Amino acid sequence: MKTLLTIIALVPAFCAFSQDIVFDHPMELSRSLKEQRGCYPVVDAKTGNIHLILYNHKSINVLTVGGDFSFKGERMDDRPADTREILGHALTGNQLCIFFNTSASSKITRLKLNLETSEKEIDRLEIGGDKEKYITSFSVDDNFVVMQALRNSNELILYTYSAKQELSRVTHDFSGQKFSLEEGDALETILRQWRPEFIESKIPNPLEITSAKTKVFQSDSSLILTLDNEKYRTAVVSLPFDGTKGAVKFFNHGFIDCGESVLYSSNSYLHQNFLYQFKVCQNAMGVTISSVASGDVIKKYTVQREGEIDFKNTDIIQEGSETNADARRELSKTKQFLRKCSYSNAAISVYPQRDEIVMVVGSFKEITRGGPGIPMYSPGTQISTPGGTITTPGSYNPVYTGYGAYKFSKAVYFKSKLKNSTFDHSPGLVFDDAFKKIKNYSEVHIQEKNYMSAGDISSVPLIAETLFKRNERYYLGYYDKENKRYVLREFR
Repeated sequence: MKTLLTIIALVPAFCAFSQDIVFDHPMELSRSLKEQRGCYPVVDAKTGNIHLILYNHKSINVLTVGGDFSFKGERMDDRPADTREILGHALTGNQLCIFFNTSASSKITRLKLNLETSEKEIDRLEIGGDKEKYITSFSVDDNFVVMQALRNSNELILYTYSAKQELSRVTHDFSGQKFSLEEGDALETILRQWRPEFIESKIPNPLEITSAKTKVFQSDSSLILTLDNEKYRTAVVSLPFDGTKGAVKFFNHGFIDCGESVLYSSNSYLHQNFLYQFKVCQNAMGVTISSVASGDVIKKYTVQREGEIDFKNTDIIQEGSETNADARRELSKTKQFLRKCSYSNAAISVYPQRDEIVMVVGSFKEITRGGPGIPMYSPGTQISTPGGTITTPGSYNPVYTGYGAYKFSKAVYFKSKLKNSTFDHSPGLVFDDAFKKIKNYSEVHIQEKNYMSAGDISSVPLIAETLFKRNERYYLGYYDKENKRYVLREFR
């Protein structure tokens, strides 16, 4: 149990962070941790309604919550046979489609539900031909998108499904572009080697997520694909949905003085049309901020091994270990940070905080995750896809995946606060991000109540736990097994 001192210490952090229960609904779920249950949230941007898809290996239970958090309805359906993870969804009015991958790995299963009637339909989607390879899939603006690539080529294909079963197919051919110095490394080869992580850019993504070498961001009516398969540069690839020709821009990381060191790591992150690049070796590090629109370098920070990181606003922190997800210690020297980053996966994450920008700079090293609970379809999960069995880089719910990765990762990092317009360093405190506040609150006030057992409770997910964002507020969903109710708790 947490000590009284720990609880008191957390009070200041939550004095301006409300965590009210906004919805609770009576229901009976299994108490067994072996009964794997998950929750996939769908937020209707037009009505504000929330559809909570509670699932296990046998059934699908759709719980509809109104925009005012009133109970709107509930329906129970058998889960389609031979299905595994939920890949995404499509929603139009009362028509909801849920997309699953299958054990056979050759097709995607679609479950079509009419939320106002008992009507449903199940079909299997055959996407593309034999010459196309599955890359990834996700939901964007309540449509389901599948990205494929023509075998051994630089040609990408976007398939978009709406809940009305409309299908659009858009091809982007980048023949003539060289995405790697390695002979024969086509874009399809690179993306199959480093599966893209879909990034929700308005949340404080942890370094586990942003350490992916290829990432997909949404930008208005297009997708932006970033490639960091080469350590010296980043490729930024625009993929419009409307068939407008895509474009490729390359951004060099810039020079850092590594001396005789040949071991270095690099990565990037896209935020509000600015590219943040991080490059590190044992002797030096550099952060370069460039405008994607103009290609100009706006700001650059460099640090040598014996120097001080004068643009950091926090200590250098190492979090997580092979045995304890909550392990934490401070590193006092720049050279410690450089050495650890050089031997791990360099990563950088950026998110807004009040009127400024927070930049998290560091590296991530994967650790074995312990504890029972539901599979979150998180980084490192082996799943079957239309392209064969792959290790997934991301989740159908990027907000919950980011939150889950925050709880179970080993990272070394510091945080820096920048001014919004100039990217100059801004002194002062960096406040805890939303994920950390939710994690702390959950451990003290929720998890202990639901799991009165010894050991590390942070490794035990809540039953049917989920996290999503609506109107700039976060909502934690979970099953309160003591009171037999499903609960939504608002954090703001």
